[in-house]
Amino acid sequence: MKNFSETLVRRLRFRFTKLMEQDAFIIIMSILTAILIWFTISVIEYPNIRRQITGVPIVIDMVGTYADEHNIMVSSASEHTVTVEIEGARGEIGDIRADNLTAVVSAESVLSAKDYVLPITIRSSNDRVFSVVSINPPTITANFVEIITKEVPITADTDGVTLADGYMIDNVVVSPAVVAVTGSKDIVDRITDISLNIPKPGATSSSFELAVGSSDMVIYNGNVQIQNVASELTFDRTDFIVKVPVYRKQTVDLDVTITNAPETFSVDDFKNTLLFSNTSMEIAALDRADALTSLNIGTIDIRQVNFESGNDMTFEFSAENFLPEGYENLSEIGSVTVTVPFNGMSKKMLMIPSNYLQPINRPAGFDFEIITSGIQPLFIGPADQISALTREDIIAVVDLNSTPITSAGDLKLTVQFSVPDYPDIWVAANAGVLSQRVTVTVSRTE
Repeated sequence: MKNFSETLVRRLRFRFTKLMEQDAFIIIMSILTAILIWFTISVIEYPNIRRQITGVPIVIDMVGTYADEHNIMVSSASEHTVTVEIEGARGEIGDIRADNLTAVVSAESVLSAKDYVLPITIRSSNDRVFSVVSINPPTITANFVEIITKEVPITADTDGVTLADGYMIDNVVVSPAVVAVTGSKDIVDRITDISLNIPKPGATSSSFELAVGSSDMVIYNGNVQIQNVASELTFDRTDFIVKVPVYRKQTVDLDVTITNAPETFSVDDFKNTLLFSNTSMEIAALDRADALTSLNIGTIDIRQVNFESGNDMTFEFSAENFLPEGYENLSEIGSVTVTVPFNGMSKKMLMIPSNYLQPINRPAGFDFEIITSGIQPLFIGPADQISALTREDIIAVVDLNSTPITSAGDLKLTVQFSVPDYPDIWVAANAGVLSQRVTVTVSRTE
């Protein structure tokens, strides 16, 4: 047994001696020894280290500040990250990264909307202990703006809509009609309205409705478009309903109706003498396929055309009264005046005795007697016809059936005139009396 042990020792000593004689072994042992020595010196002799960390994110702390309470917010900053050099125990900061640190900028000193140069402090997100050697840059320049909200009217731009010939768009309705815009005061204060682009392909001849989103918003300051600000704003809503009424437009001639003219009176000749302040009018109707041939603006009672004091007679008609329902007044004409010129006209009063009056339509069972001795109507017409007019040219009738007769008594009945040989003559009101009337006594027949 003793011989075996001695033999094993001699063999190990021999092999170790051989290893020591090899270069590779010596190199490996040297490296391991150097590492061990370096580690021992680093830990024992140099326990603290310095590290430079780039890309540390900047955060501006607004919580509880005057600026936060008064809607003053950061608009832009000169830097978004910093480079930090820190010092601390190797075990504390040896593995620290940029995302473990925050470069904090306090807004405590911000009291108004302007540029501020603010210092930076470094915080650790994982409670590591270290000291800050340097921060590069040590400060940032931050622009602060006041944030406001105001309501802005919403309109629609229909220039992109193609219309069929003879059609137009008017009174577009956007719902809701306003939008609350929030953003920097210097931007929001400039906004006067927001328009929505309304594209619609094809020729349109009828009204339509569509939904429009915020991507179609165009922001204006008066007539000037404000470019590239939508991304800096927020809106209380971004979807809208737009109703687009489509009208058929046309130009119509204006006309009047002549009432209470004599049976033989030439209404067309009389109309040809009238002077209209507007002879035509442009109008539009919603979703109508038919067209008006003309537009009647009202009536002229011929009895009222008496050329009092020898002057022209003027009649005024309001557009809001004669424009049919559903039509738009494109000409924006508030009223139309119609003048009956006195030039070339003349007047004459003639006494018509009762025996010239012709009763007509006698009801059975009654007798009638005109007890008015006569009447004196005012005749108006072209000067040459009035000059030639005599009592014999006038037909004056009393319609006995114009008022229901059930018993005897006296009645006031209207006299109707016609002048067949002079169709341009009419009977006008005189002394405030529109129609000439006579008293007729009615009695029952046996």
